[in-house]
Amino acid sequence: MIVVDNSVAAAWFLNEQDVYAEKVLDSLDSGKVMLVPSLWLLEITNTLLVMERRKQITRVVRLSALEQIRKLPLRLAAGLSIASLEILEQLATKHQLSAYDAEYLRVAIDNKVPLASSDKALNRAAEKEGVKLLVAG
Repeated sequence: MIVVDNSVAAAWFLNEQDVYAEKVLDSLDSGKVMLVPSLWLLEITNTLLVMERRKQITRVVRLSALEQIRKLPLRLAAGLSIASLEILEQLATKHQLSAYDAEYLRVAIDNKVPLASSDKALNRAAEKEGVKLLVAG
């Protein structure tokens, strides 16, 4: 399993060539399972809607992307609990992350799985927390 954040997933649907995002997608095609917090579903849906509004993608591409997402080897991580909110807040404060990014980090830590992200601050935090990063190559 790998935790894949929205920065990587969004790149799959842009008309730009993102070598790292493609490598992550290829790793899913080769049998890895994508583990994401439930907020990922909101993030990717919102990202696609915003990309369409900004004319970065068409409605057809957005709808196709949503269909592709339904076919991903995707598993939702266990949701937040009141107890895990403290951990989330600590990670966000310690590494100056948004609560959203801290949640990706928390999921990777709790499940002892690598993280795939294009976000430099999140990757730095992951390394400091001993989380393996999925690297292109």
